[in-house]
Order: sequence, then C-alpha cells, then structure tokens
Amino acid sequence: MKREYKGMIFGYRRVSSVEQNYARQDLESLGVNQVFEEKVSGVAADRPQWNRLTNMIRVGDTVIVWSIDRLARNLIDLKAKVDLVRSKGASVCFHKENLMFNAEASDPMSELQLNIIASFAEFERSLIRQRQAEGIAKAKAAGKYRGPPKRRDDAKIIKALGMRQTSGEGFTRSEVAKLCGVGEATVYRVIAEARKRGEIL
Repeated sequence: MKREYKGMIFGYRRVSSVEQNYARQDLESLGVNQVFEEKVSGVAADRPQWNRLTNMIRVGDTVIVWSIDRLARNLIDLKAKVDLVRSKGASVCFHKENLMFNAEASDPMSELQLNIIASFAEFERSLIRQRQAEGIAKAKAAGKYRGPPKRRDDAKIIKALGMRQTSGEGFTRSEVAKLCGVGEATVYRVIAEARKRGEIL
C-alpha cells in the first residue's frame, strides 16, 4: 500500500563504493521531490549529503530511506539520525521495513521494531566481518592472499591527463594508464566522468 505524505518528500540513498550504483534503491518510484545520494562506507561518520538533507527539511516534511542499513552504521547512530529528523518536525520512513516514525507521536511498536531490526543488521555485519577475517587468515596460511584490490586514484589520473595536455611531448592514454597503475579502460572511464563534471576538456 502506497503511503500518503505531507509537505516535501526527500529521499536519501547510499552505496558503499564508487563501483556500486543506486539501481536497487528506486526512490523516484515512491514519489520523492528531491533525492540526496552519496557513495560512502556505512561506517563513515562524515555524510555531506545527509547533512545537506537535514539542513533543508522543515516541519511536516518526510524523509524516505530505502532500508535501515542505508542510513546508519549501528543502533546508536540510527537512533541519533532518526531523532534529528524528528526534532525538526519531520518524519522518517524506511521503505523496505515498512516503518514510519512521525514527528508528532512516537509509536512504541515501531520503536521496538526499529531496535530489533537495527540490532540484527548490526549482528549480521559483525558475522560478515568475522567470516571475511577467517577467510583471509586461511588464504594467508595457504599463501593465496593478495590483499584488497587497488583503488583507482581519479585525481592522479586527471593530473596525468592534464600533464599530457600541457606537455609539449605529451602522454598517450596508454602511458597515463601505466603511470597510474590502471588499465586503459579505466583511463577512458575517468575521462568520460571528468568531462561530464567539466573538469577536463
């Protein structure tokens, strides 16, 4: 059943890395007026877009988040974020869990569900980290662990491209890829993304 909201409807969605996309968090289908999104780890305390959102909300507005784990890293953080929105006279809705927290009144059952779901989500993340650590330990013991994949450094690539553009001799894109330790396909992707942002010609 589709909910009816009052005031402005803001959406917030998050993914953990630049490689991930927001396709599974289709907030537009829920009728949001404006979406704030960011690519940041769930444990990161700094959430610039979340801060922008909470600075914009007013009394009667609603904030829709696709699921609880997209908003907070633990139960304390979750309650703090929900309480912040409610203190501004706005409401918070978690679509996947079908939970609504209104500014006007507190629903004891929803509060209990929030605590239980958040606690289980935190417990599940702990289990995943434990399994990852055990897997890494086994791989190291077998001599098969190579460490996490290298993260591409877009700023370094863009700087190298700038040197290519301003240098009399110039760098080819292949040379930029070798210089930055990435594949040529990555260089092409960075160029396309940087052009969209107007950072390079």
